[in-house]
Order: sequence, then C-alpha cells, then structure tokens
Amino acid sequence: MATAIAAPSTQFATPAQLKVRCRPRNSAVACRSRATDTDAECEVVLDPTYGAPAKVKLRYRLLGPVGAPIVVTQGGISANRAVCDLPDTAVAPALSQSDPPQSWWPQIVGPGLALDTRCFRVLCLDWVTPADCIPGNTDSDRGLRSRPSAITTADQADALAALLTELRIDQITAYVGASYGGMVGLAFAARYPKLVQRLVVISAAHRSHPLSTAQRSVQRRIVALAARAGSQSEGLALARELAMTTYRSVEEFGQRFGSEPLSDAAGFRFPVEDYLAAAGESFVRRCDADRFLALSESIDLHHVDPSAITAKTTLVAVASDRLVPIADMRELSQRIQSGCTFIELDSIFGHDAFLTDPEQISGAVRAALNPITDKEG
Repeated sequence: MATAIAAPSTQFATPAQLKVRCRPRNSAVACRSRATDTDAECEVVLDPTYGAPAKVKLRYRLLGPVGAPIVVTQGGISANRAVCDLPDTAVAPALSQSDPPQSWWPQIVGPGLALDTRCFRVLCLDWVTPADCIPGNTDSDRGLRSRPSAITTADQADALAALLTELRIDQITAYVGASYGGMVGLAFAARYPKLVQRLVVISAAHRSHPLSTAQRSVQRRIVALAARAGSQSEGLALARELAMTTYRSVEEFGQRFGSEPLSDAAGFRFPVEDYLAAAGESFVRRCDADRFLALSESIDLHHVDPSAITAKTTLVAVASDRLVPIADMRELSQRIQSGCTFIELDSIFGHDAFLTDPEQISGAVRAALNPITDKEG
C-alpha cells in the first residue's frame, strides 16, 4: 500500500495500489460543522532573506467546515488563492484587489473531489512579491519602509507561518503543493517542522535543476530586453510561450500538432505557433511582468535541506517532466530521513500534469490524504 514508511527507505506505489486507497468516503462523516468560506486579507511583517523587514499584505481563501483538518494547497507561480471557486454562500468581504481570480485547481479541490471541501478546511493564499510589501508612513513603521530585492521560497514559507499565527492555527494537518507550491511546501516543512503533520509535493524538488534555471533565465532576459524597448507586455507573452515548451512533454507536442506549415501572403506559420501565441496572450492578462520576474527568480533561488523535513511526506513525480527531472525527486525522497512515499506517474503532460491530468493527480492526492480521512472517519 502507498503509505509512508520509516527512514531511510522509500516506498514506490503502483497505479493498481493507488486505486485501493482512492475509495470515495461517506460524505456524512465530513458534515461536522457549518462551513464558513471566505476571501480575506491581513497584514503581517516579513523579514525577507534579501532585504529589511517589511509589512506585507496577504490575500487568502478559506473553504470547508470549521473544525475540519486544515490543508494548505498551493500551485505554480501563476496560481493564486483561488484554488477553486467560492460557493454562492461564501462570505466575501471587499478586498483591495477586487476582481475575483479564476480558479486553477477546480478538478482536484471541491465537494466530493480528491481534496474534498466537505472533509477538509482548505487554505490557499496569493504568492508574495516585493510589490506586495507596504512602505511604512508612520513613526511606528520606522524600519519597515523598504522592499526586499527578491523573494525566496523560504520567505513564502515565513509568510504562510505568519498567516497561520494571524488565523490562530497552531498546526496544519497537511500541505499539498505542486510545482512552485511544492517548493514552498518543502521550505515550510523544513523551517517549521512542528506546524505541519503531512506533506504532499507534486513535481518539485529541493533545488532547481541547472537546465531549468537556464531556461528561466532566458525568459527573464526576454522580458527585460522587451521592457527596455518599450514592449514589456510583448516580451512577457514571448517568455510565456518559451515556458510552455518546457511545461509539456515531447510526446504530447508530437501527438497534438502537425509539422506541415500553413502559408499565406505573410509567409509560413506552423500549427504549434497559434497554441503558443494564445498561451502568451492569456498569461499577459493574468500576470504583470514584475510579478513574473520576481517569482521566476524565486524558483531559481530555491534550496532546501531535505534532512530538516520531519513531516510524513509523499512525493509525486511525473516521468515525462522536463523541468523537474525524476532523478532529482528520487534524490529528494532518499534524503528525507523521516521516511517518504514516492509515487511515479506515467503522464504525457509533463510538468503540467498536475493541471491537465486530474485523474492521476486525484488518485495520488487521495492516496496521500487517505490516512487522514480514515482517521477522521
């Protein structure tokens, strides 16, 4: 069965074994109290790795029954607090950022899904960037007037810990993170071992692979070059297009797109170009350049000592992931001394499998959280 075992061993689960642990639960078990779903914000003081202490505005979303096991859920750098949509009955006070963001994991988080909001109290927050730091303007804010030059995954972990303090949460039952969210989860578990019982990391490792850093550094240079030329949005779109070529697998691109070009008066255009252009345009509407630059750099500044992690850990790796090589995740699993479950998925979708392969990701998440729901049941 896919369960955590003692260090230093690592257990490898097969898809057949995962099915055993993914049985639907009786929904009546979870209905222990009234849900209070909300979008909210608060201010905390963050002492960043690179810079002086600063006030930071944190925006977050809470979903699920009050008193249920608390699960923090975080995604990639383009994700936000909207892990799934707020129900119509939600308490939604006005935020300083009024436009509701689009949900990014609605096939995984929600009633009856792998992260069942009838069973769990789900917390998700917007990522912090230097732009979210609030310059002080009173005597009491003296020393809190500068913004950090960079944000690290350790800083994101500190922001989460500060939010938990504000919410009077002494410990979370689980942290489920994918991509950058998985990196932050590793940093959080290493820095605050007493605050988290269980860690689920999807497509993330304890460091960035040098080839992935090389690819992201070129993307950042594209944005910077375009900004100097007065075309920052165009540069951001182009950087995203380049990023899309790293998120998916060779097999998917080969199956999805033909190689024969289309021709018109403007010249030749290949089928894959329209897909990339649409992805770039969509990203520009959702993310500004400064935010992208800060979070992209944060990925490459990431480094965690796996031996500091004591939470029961499940690692979910995708064999076709070209951004986070499976060898790096295997190394991570071997260096987590508290014991680790390693799940390898065979998906055509590469790094983006956590977004585009919900059936397999759901199975892995259910397997990791089943001990919690079994205990609660």
